[in-house]
Amino acid sequence: MYNHIPMTWKIYLLLILLGVVSLAGALFASYSMKDVDRTYADLLEGPPRAILSISRANRSSIEEIAAIYKAIAATTQDEVELGRKAQERHYGNFNERLNNAATAYPAVADAMAGFRKEHDRILGADCRETVRLSTGPKTAENDALALQQMVSVCEPALRRLADQMVAFNSKIDEGMHAKGRELTAQADFTSKATPAAIALATLVVLAAAVFAVRRGIVASRASPTRPTCWRSTPPSNPPGPARPARASRWSPPR
Repeated sequence: MYNHIPMTWKIYLLLILLGVVSLAGALFASYSMKDVDRTYADLLEGPPRAILSISRANRSSIEEIAAIYKAIAATTQDEVELGRKAQERHYGNFNERLNNAATAYPAVADAMAGFRKEHDRILGADCRETVRLSTGPKTAENDALALQQMVSVCEPALRRLADQMVAFNSKIDEGMHAKGRELTAQADFTSKATPAAIALATLVVLAAAVFAVRRGIVASRASPTRPTCWRSTPPSNPPGPARPARASRWSPPR
């Protein structure tokens, strides 16, 4: 079927093919770079905010430890009340900042829920007796027992949770840098592969065009020439019987 297409249309088809290939390369490059740009935007927006919120939540847990010590060291009921309110404030800040981290970077939402659950477990188990003694009636015996529980059980548990959160922040930071290197490699590949693919496709189309033209020229030269039949032009006056010669009117002189 292709052999029966006129040469001009063959060239048109090859040029259209070249245009389609170039357009496909441009669309691929555009899509790839948009993907890189969108991922970079998410990378710079979500993980850093999550890291900041987790760091602030971690600070709230450390301040919670200080508030418990403050309640243990209180000498009046007013000071005990101040320590108790400080514990409640830091507990609320801890949960709020973990929620902010999950909102900023939904990929860590499950981990933030796990930290909240562990924090509640520590306060309800490891620190329960310490908090009860520190906010109860002020006696030397209660203060001594609260301090012992705080040093040996409650504070180590809260600091272990803080260390886990620091390690998790480091993991987010490492993942962010790894993703950045991946996006850089993707952008570099796109910038090199797209022009190379378009150039290769252009060469292929040009080679096909040269082949088509040469084939058409060779075929036209190789085709036999059809002989032309010449027909004699009939005379305008078809020959008839010869006329007799007219007699001469000349006569000899007298």
